[in-house]
Amino acid sequence: MYGDDSTEATTVYRLGAVSYHALTAARPAEAYQFDPDYDLERTIIDRQYTPVTRHDSSLRPAVDAVLKQAMEPNPDARYDSTDLFRKSLNGSL
Repeated sequence: MYGDDSTEATTVYRLGAVSYHALTAARPAEAYQFDPDYDLERTIIDRQYTPVTRHDSSLRPAVDAVLKQAMEPNPDARYDSTDLFRKSLNGSL
């Protein structure tokens, strides 16, 4: 479906993005604020995560921690597996 280059880290990112959207009705790309004065590469490296609690104050800060880790720009910083992400998200809700 996504090609041969899909990894567990890629799947975790996708699940984080879908979960972010499902919980906030905000597009996952809006989870990061971009500075138009930076060049594209610097902007991607320096982007700042927008907490889900800004979209819905009823969500617990623990949800933010889980989704932020799932959508980390660095794949090595994401959850090691989709199962670990699922368990962490369920535990944070």
